[in-house]
Amino acid sequence: MKKQKFVRYVFIAVIIGILLLIGAFFVFKRYSIPQKNTSNSEENKKILPDGTSIENKDSQAKTMTTNQNPVGNPITMTISQISQNPSQVIVRVLVDEVNSGNCSLSLKKDSVTVLKNAAMVAGPSYNYCDGFIISKSELQKGEWKLSLQVKSNGREGNIEKVFSVE
Repeated sequence: MKKQKFVRYVFIAVIIGILLLIGAFFVFKRYSIPQKNTSNSEENKKILPDGTSIENKDSQAKTMTTNQNPVGNPITMTISQISQNPSQVIVRVLVDEVNSGNCSLSLKKDSVTVLKNAAMVAGPSYNYCDGFIISKSELQKGEWKLSLQVKSNGREGNIEKVFSVE
């Protein structure tokens, strides 16, 4: 009889311990800081009006704003594509939080500077600079510093990236 009571108490203690562990797991999971999913999800895919798909694969090209604005928060943006074909370099930029404004692209290498401007276009679920297509005849082979500035309603954002022209 004593042995049965002892086994019953041990069994109940084990069940209570398991329930406490499960409860602690759910409490910890609920109040922990969520991690951003960097997998190739639908959130990382954007479809442009010309039907092409852009995937935000380059983690270094993710949003980097450097300018703190006196009016409002800085504009955040993402360089979603830097691609090359035999005759041109194509730069595409997604812009958050604003749906109008101006985009200015500067490419610098040694003493050569190439400047391009584009309008911001409001898409159905995102906004973007209306594309920068630079002829390779304007660019030498080698490392270039890309600087992009977006201005809208007194707000501004800047992003920089180094890339190679082949």
